[in-house]
Amino acid sequence: MTVVRLADTGRKAAYFRCAKRCGRCGEAKGLREFPLKRSAPDGRYTYCAACVHAVNAARRSDPELRAAELAQQRERRANDPELRAQRNAQKRSRSAEYARRPIDLGDSHLPKRCTTPAAGGCGRLLTRYEFNRKRSSADFREPWCRACKGRRNAERRALKMSAQVEPFSAADQVAHWLDAGYLMTSDDRFLCVYCGSAPAEHEEHVQPLSRGGEHSVWNTAPACEPCNLSKGTRLVTEWIADRSPGIALWLQAQGAL
Repeated sequence: MTVVRLADTGRKAAYFRCAKRCGRCGEAKGLREFPLKRSAPDGRYTYCAACVHAVNAARRSDPELRAAELAQQRERRANDPELRAQRNAQKRSRSAEYARRPIDLGDSHLPKRCTTPAAGGCGRLLTRYEFNRKRSSADFREPWCRACKGRRNAERRALKMSAQVEPFSAADQVAHWLDAGYLMTSDDRFLCVYCGSAPAEHEEHVQPLSRGGEHSVWNTAPACEPCNLSKGTRLVTEWIADRSPGIALWLQAQGAL
């Protein structure tokens, strides 16, 4: 990607400072002028939006050519099941990778403060990498950091599931986790309570909301993504029993299962 300095244009200045050169017309344009593409290293098409539209229009103008291309693709997938399975696996892998990382807008290192606690934020000064994208925002980022956004989403899910909700702030949650003795990394990030080795990425409901758990600071714990997704809607004892059959026998003897 070619980095080109463009003239400031008000609210879009931070976005247009980083640009790339179109592989078709050769013009240097801002990243916003290139459509999103999950499989690309920078998350953008090689062609700008105008060139993509021109290429698609040329293909639509010749329906016979387009129909022949689609028929050839379908025939190749039908005759090669391994190729079809491989392509599906690649799509799932790319989608998961894209969901985990935001597209680099060239401003990930710049500072940004999370919104005030009164608005549901934590007020911490972080880098823009910790904020999800939002096209309608002036800096193209959410006003809440990912941790605060996840907490708001969890509260909304609890309300939709008619679970008991006890509102709490980010400071209340951190204070409770510190009192509980949860381990932290050298950069002040909590470790997963289940594996104890990976940094926590999710706010875990120890007793799932679908199993009668409440959305309160007492029912939350830091967890990494693999452990949280593996546990799902099971209780901790059920999850441990499924992972370790030997422990399952002991839990049954103790009446925990």
